[in-house]
This record gives sequence, C-alpha cells and structure tokens, in this order.
Amino acid sequence: MIEGIAALNPAARGFETHRLTGLDASEENREALRYGFIAELCDSDGRRLLDLPSASMPTTVRMLEKTPENALRIPFMLSCFPDAFFIYLVRDVHENVSSIIHAWHHNGFVNIPVLPGWDRGAWHMLLPSGWRAYNGRRIAHVAAFQWASANSHIIDDLKAVPKERWTAIDYSSLVRRPDETLRDLCTFLGLGFGSRLERLASRPLPLSATTVTRPLTSKWKYNRSFEEADLDEIAPVVDLVRGVPRLGN
Repeated sequence: MIEGIAALNPAARGFETHRLTGLDASEENREALRYGFIAELCDSDGRRLLDLPSASMPTTVRMLEKTPENALRIPFMLSCFPDAFFIYLVRDVHENVSSIIHAWHHNGFVNIPVLPGWDRGAWHMLLPSGWRAYNGRRIAHVAAFQWASANSHIIDDLKAVPKERWTAIDYSSLVRRPDETLRDLCTFLGLGFGSRLERLASRPLPLSATTVTRPLTSKWKYNRSFEEADLDEIAPVVDLVRGVPRLGN
C-alpha cells in the first residue's frame, strides 16, 4: 500500500531504504494512504468495509496493520495517524535471524526483484540504509544487519511516542499463552476481549500464511547457514532489545 504511492517507493529515492519519516508525510501522501487503506480495510471476518451495508457500517474503526517494513517507518506512521498505538513484537534474536535467513532462500519474500548495485539481484524483506556495505557478505550477516536495523530504529523512534501509546510483547509469550497475552494487549489498547476472540485464543494458533517450515523449539540450532558468531556485530542492539520492558512483566 505504501510503496504503491510513487513518491514513497524506494525507486523514487535511489533505492536507499524503506525508511520513511515525518518529512515524507505530505498532505498528498497522507491522503493517498488513507484512501488506500479504507479501500482495502477488512474486518475480522474478512468482509471489506466498503462492501458492508450502510446499516452495518461502523462510525469509527481501529485498523490493525502489520508489515515488517514499517519497523523503519514509525515517524511516518505517527505523522499519518496521530492517534496510533504501536505494538513492538519482540522475538528472540536467534529465532528471528534464522527465519530471515530462510526467507532469503524463498522467492515468496522477494521485496525488490532487481536491486541496482546488489550483486545477488533480488532483495528480500526490508531494505535498511547501509545495505550496500553487505554486498558479497554471507546471507547470515545480511539477515543480522536487517534485524539490528529494524530493532534499533524501533527503539529509537518509540522515544518520540507517548509511553501510554506503545508497548512491547514477547513473540514467545504470544505463541505459548495467547489468551493471557491478548487479554493484556486488549486492556492496554482499550479494546474489548469478546467471546469470539476468547474462543480463538483458547485453542492452538494457526500457522501464519507466510510460514515456510513448521515452528520448532530451537529450530535455529539446525540452520546450517547460521552460527552464533554471526550475531557478534550486532551485540549492542541485542542488549538494547533485551532491556525493553514487556507488557505484563
């Protein structure tokens, strides 16, 4: 949706990065984004907002949006949606980097099919500033760089967001205790935890539509393309992330 707006596409800025700030939130871009989201907005049953009969049309909505590239766009999103809440979903660095490595070997995660200046041709997932320095390096180092860039931007950018408007939750807690974690999250957001959500959260969670291989505890240990030493360069960011307070802790 965002990259469909010409001025916000990485191609319009020399393929430097997916990062966007408040300077990119012109009135024209904000309006195009809002109309685009409204056109595609669906409820939890998959019904498009604009297809609902007028009698069922809500007067207000709270939109949930989850796109990995938006880890680099918090100032932009805040400028476009001043009343937004931000949920920082924190995953173990080993699991996350290992998953990013797998994504680099899967065509379903190609973000830029031909990235000028990138020897591998296609770029997978989000594009942080400084990517050119990783040309020719192992994919594990590229994945660690992407993880560190995303998380360091999140932590820095959330400093400008009022504390009552953002929180962090553990991915592992969400998977292991979805009922408890989602109840806490709904309370924080001021949303009701209805019977339908209660039923969904009380049974095993379905696999994500982007799942490549089934989840497995410590699966990263069996990834032959990933070694513990691949995280050495990003150790300061790993420490920062570990220090972020989590909801319910």
